[in-house]
Amino acid sequence: MLIGHITSSQPAWIYIFLIFGAISLAWGILFLAFMPDLPSTARFLNERERIVAVERVATNRQGVKNHHFKAYQMWQCLRDPKTWILFVMSIGAQIPSAAHYSFMSIVSGNVAGYTKKQLTGAFVYVGCYIGNIIGPQTFIETEAPFYTSAYIAILIGYSVETLMVIVLYLYMWSVNRKRDREAAVYGSGLSAEREKEAIERGMQDVTELDKKGFRYVL
Repeated sequence: MLIGHITSSQPAWIYIFLIFGAISLAWGILFLAFMPDLPSTARFLNERERIVAVERVATNRQGVKNHHFKAYQMWQCLRDPKTWILFVMSIGAQIPSAAHYSFMSIVSGNVAGYTKKQLTGAFVYVGCYIGNIIGPQTFIETEAPFYTSAYIAILIGYSVETLMVIVLYLYMWSVNRKRDREAAVYGSGLSAEREKEAIERGMQDVTELDKKGFRYVL
């Protein structure tokens, strides 16, 4: 590799971070400058294509990006069991390994409302950072080479993560079942109307707790 042939007073590994870090920074700036944050503002789409793109986003019942902070969504986030389950999952998973990207996909698919989604994601990241802080502390130098405390911490971390995955699944499954039972009361003749209502409410930046037509992805 060419980086390994760089002659300098600095160690070669430093240039890996400098070069690839600079490339990532430059790409991030370009991406931020030219990529739209909403289908309706995409400059490379014509008016009809923008409408089609917004309609496709609407079908996931989560709406589009909204920059307005909504206090009621903050309180919903704090009262929502999913928030704290994901928080504990992040801590448990991050002690032995890096797994927060998996949890962010859960947030993306099962949390609606721009403010609530951002705050839930923040809880996941905070949990990851707490796990990152705890993990290295379990490797006690005097316990080398077996590091008993670290092994115990890893086992506890994975056990907590597994338990929280089960709890989260059961919670979302039970909510889906409850909403299916409630929807059945209206009869199958109104299913299309309720589907349309769920999509329209999604475009109004409301949370999954407010939208009875929302179903969690299991």
